[in-house]
Amino acid sequence: MPNTVAAQPQSSEARMPRSESEKRIAAIFCEILELRNVGRDDDFFDLGGHSLTAVRTIARINQEFGVDLPVRVLFEAKTCAQLAHKVDLRATVRPAQNQSAGRSWSRFSPADPERPSSAWRAPT
Repeated sequence: MPNTVAAQPQSSEARMPRSESEKRIAAIFCEILELRNVGRDDDFFDLGGHSLTAVRTIARINQEFGVDLPVRVLFEAKTCAQLAHKVDLRATVRPAQNQSAGRSWSRFSPADPERPSSAWRAPT
């Protein structure tokens, strides 16, 4: 059943999502909260969101953007603009952190000479 009690965003053009990330997050907010429009500065919880919809929203954002944000991020960054900023930061940092993408390190294979930690190698 659509949320008819939730506050509707103001229709000012300046409040509409600007970046591609903001637009995608606004679409997710609309889908989860069953709204027609969401402005870039509209608070997720003021629009009718709650802890269960926050979990669903973060799951969709993680899937859509290929990131791994914890649910608490939505409690800290409650608007599309704030959340898009967090997502964009995570998306740009993530590839650099995964420089060994494609490699699978096993805790039980200590003989890999490329592994920098001596804790992974047998003493010589």
